Amino acid sequence: MSVDTITFFIPSPRSDKRGHPMGMDGLNEILRQARGNKFSAARGKKEASEYVAAYARMAATRVEWHTPEDRSLVVLSFVEPNRRRDPDNIFAGAKYILDGLTLRGDTGAGLIRDDSQACIDLWCRLGDTDRDKPGVWVHIRPASSGMPVYTIMADHSGVHVDHNGYTYGHISSEV
Repeated sequence: MSVDTITFFIPSPRSDKRGHPMGMDGLNEILRQARGNKFSAARGKKEASEYVAAYARMAATRVEWHTPEDRSLVVLSFVEPNRRRDPDNIFAGAKYILDGLTLRGDTGAGLIRDDSQACIDLWCRLGDTDRDKPGVWVHIRPASSGMPVYTIMADHSGVHVDHNGYTYGHISSEV
């Protein structure tokens, strides 16, 4: 059986001074790092991409995922702890996520060939808020499968939850 759709959750690695979970890096965090020190910004980008790649590899291994040769549709559904941040700030974090999913480069997991316009269609959306487990749902499927985009990620039944309570592996082979 060929798996042509994969969906998994990447929990946010960030927390505030009191230990409360925060959303994934957004535009404000990216700019703050870039203004501080160029080496710090490069290290932060690499660490964020490697973090995403680790979760992507784990999900891909579970279903024996093979990198699609054709265009892929990538849907990122951001789960924030609250509704305080603007969507344009949140969606800037797609950069690190896509870099962690690509086949090229030393930090990518290889779930998509490349993050260029020639290889992917990208949809970013805001998901429900979850104060305890912010992060991002990643859904990848062939761009030509014919499944309406609005049906993607509407149902997370059958989701696998690890011992920490983090969801990381709703995987489907239906198109």
